[in-house]
Amino acid sequence: MRIISFPVCNIVLIFFTSGGDSCQSEEKANHSLEPILGLGVQQRFDSNVYWYPETRLANRQSWVTSLLPVVGLRHEKEVNHWELKYAPDITFYSDIPRENYQRHKGFLHFHQELGQWQLNGDFKLFYTDGSRSSQTWNGQGGPPAVGGYEIRNRRQNLFTQHLFQARYNVDAFFMRAVYEGKIYDFMHRRSNEPGYQNFYDRNDLNGGLDLGYQWDQVNLEAYLGYRYGSQDQENRENFGETINYSNQYHRVLMGFEGHPYSWLKLKLEIGPDLRDYEEGIFQTSDGFGVHTFMKGSLVLMPSRFDRFSVQWRRFIMPGSAGRGIFEDVKYTLGWEHDFGENVCGLPLEALSAGFYFTIYENDFNPGKRWDRVYRPSLEFNYSFDAHWKLFLGYEYQWSESEVSNTPAREYQRHIVTMGIKYTY
Repeated sequence: MRIISFPVCNIVLIFFTSGGDSCQSEEKANHSLEPILGLGVQQRFDSNVYWYPETRLANRQSWVTSLLPVVGLRHEKEVNHWELKYAPDITFYSDIPRENYQRHKGFLHFHQELGQWQLNGDFKLFYTDGSRSSQTWNGQGGPPAVGGYEIRNRRQNLFTQHLFQARYNVDAFFMRAVYEGKIYDFMHRRSNEPGYQNFYDRNDLNGGLDLGYQWDQVNLEAYLGYRYGSQDQENRENFGETINYSNQYHRVLMGFEGHPYSWLKLKLEIGPDLRDYEEGIFQTSDGFGVHTFMKGSLVLMPSRFDRFSVQWRRFIMPGSAGRGIFEDVKYTLGWEHDFGENVCGLPLEALSAGFYFTIYENDFNPGKRWDRVYRPSLEFNYSFDAHWKLFLGYEYQWSESEVSNTPAREYQRHIVTMGIKYTY
């Protein structure tokens, strides 16, 4: 078996084929190039496809079916490896066909060590072939909580994400050059119709340098870093507006990463974010704004059966609706449990469970919008044997708006997911 992935907020069933018997395994051991082949199926019930509590869109429900094939190649040789794969997502909404889409997803990952150098790269390209018409929101408060990004992402668009790192080690010290980028290209039809939600292209590109020290005896490293970045936001020209929140930023980081104990893993980056906007933005005399950047995770493993995790992020990004910027804040708590050999005499050694609670918050500026979404979820995985596995999941969502008289931004949603997978 190669990879099985169950993301917290968007559960996906993916199963891969890999060699079965020992002869095939020995043959693979003599070859560094191997195929990635697979097929995934997801079936879920969504009680509120549009995240909306008002108008004709209120609580529109549907059964949703996704087909998720995967094909690719993986090359491994000692510590060096690369992986290239294509993993389309073909999704059908049985009760709301206009939401159907095909998402073509390409991935490239590599790790290369050359003497004292380490090179790492992760690249993603997603093209979604969906509806070219956006959505009209006529409820009190406009679009749903946090802009209804899931609905937006089902429309025709192109998204690319890139990460490249080049690290040079000198004894316990290291220097690392970093480049990161995100580019959003929204391809839907635009309109001045009242309530129609237009989207505007945006990107976030940054690069910089880290200087750090690694304690091998405790498997922990610390570093100081600097990033220079640029964010661009397209003008709302169909409204005759030339105001945007494009900016340049300087980010100073302190970071920690490692596995200092057998029961603890951590990764943390935090620091101030100094931004230069056009004059007049945020009503500052010099156009500068100071924010906080934060990203990290903490994993506790008190036993071989339990895994507790905390993940968080906080950053600034131009809004996809144009003429504004927002602070994106997300926290996720998780608990994963393997039931062990048996429980009260029952053969539950093949059963595992996970509980997750996510809080997602957007604070928009200058618009009057401050939304928060809560997403608790529960999932179970059961392995009948080495090949067959069953999955059941449930997620509940509700949202709050910190702005009065905006009931359209407060919704409730239930998602029930079921599936079975076969691994050869």
